[in-house]
Amino acid sequence: MVCRRLVKAALEADGARKLRNESFFSAPQLTRDPLGAHTHWLMSGIRLELGDEAPSHHCDCCGGETHAVHGFAYEDQEPHALYYAAWNTNHIDQGVTLVVSLGDFLDGSGPWSRRAVAMECRVADEEYRFSVIEPEQSPWSDATVIGEVLPRERALGHPDIAEFFHIAEHVVQDDPRVKSILDRQAGA
Repeated sequence: MVCRRLVKAALEADGARKLRNESFFSAPQLTRDPLGAHTHWLMSGIRLELGDEAPSHHCDCCGGETHAVHGFAYEDQEPHALYYAAWNTNHIDQGVTLVVSLGDFLDGSGPWSRRAVAMECRVADEEYRFSVIEPEQSPWSDATVIGEVLPRERALGHPDIAEFFHIAEHVVQDDPRVKSILDRQAGA
């Protein structure tokens, strides 16, 4: 369980606002950038640029720490997607909550040119399993920079749903902060 209030506070403290039936998919085997760049990873033309981790916040409800991270996905050197991920250290079994935003991120663009899908990712049977969730189940339901967070049924029917999952697969495999929490869940 991710405390929405704490994630929102963490992202705002980190300047995130300035950036202005279940469906499961498994992640394929991925390869690392041979250059071993510290904050950039590669897979099939997608490169992640890791944003700073927001300050963690203590959750009064459970005593755990809520963590939130963000980053950009680039395709062919162009910004392609923005993502946020969050988890709570006392609820590792619940995996990671994600939101992936696709659309235009070039100068002059804005939230009106983007759509987002909220999802949860857990490890089960040694695979990453993604499930689209409703916007209100996400800590980022009111984050304006990502554009409209699509309701679950609209997201599942969106023509770019495969691309939303494709970027999410990169995030859980290629962002070491997210991968480490899912690795911990798999080992729990």
